[in-house]
This record gives sequence, C-alpha cells and structure tokens, in this order.
Amino acid sequence: MKKDLQVYRRLLRYLLPFWGLAILVIIGFAINAATEVSVAKLLEKIINAIQERDQSFTTLFPLLVIALMFLRGLGTFVGGYYTAVISRNLVS
Repeated sequence: MKKDLQVYRRLLRYLLPFWGLAILVIIGFAINAATEVSVAKLLEKIINAIQERDQSFTTLFPLLVIALMFLRGLGTFVGGYYTAVISRNLVS
C-alpha cells in the first residue's frame, strides 16, 4: 500500500505544471454532472405540469431544455478538451 502511494505521488508531480488546466477539467465535468441532475428535475416539472394542466411555465420549458443542453455540452467540451490538452502535453 505504501509503495502504491509513492508511485501515485510521483505521477502527480508530472501533473503539477498543469494544475490550472486540471481545475478547468474539474469545473467542466462538474457543470456536466450538475446539468444531468437538472435535466431530471426539469423533466419531473414538465411531467407534473402536463398532468396538472398547468400552462404557466409551458413557454419556458423549451428555453430551459435548450439552455440545459447547451450548458451540458459546454461542460463536456471543456472537460474533454482540457483533459486532451493535459494528456498531449504530458506525453510530448
């Protein structure tokens, strides 16, 4: 176990120059994770509005879906892009 921890620490030293990019990776994937939960909550509200025949938010639902999908795509792109940047720079 101690040897594994030493190897892990040694490998993390290679990542140190890219800690700022690693923060962007974490932020990007956190946005992605948050929007996945938000989509589920939004779908719950849409279903409840349909069942209760509530017309007050029906004009907002398409905009909210588009906004959530845009944020989800942005988070996925940022996380994936900066993961690739870090990987490319570590190898070369």
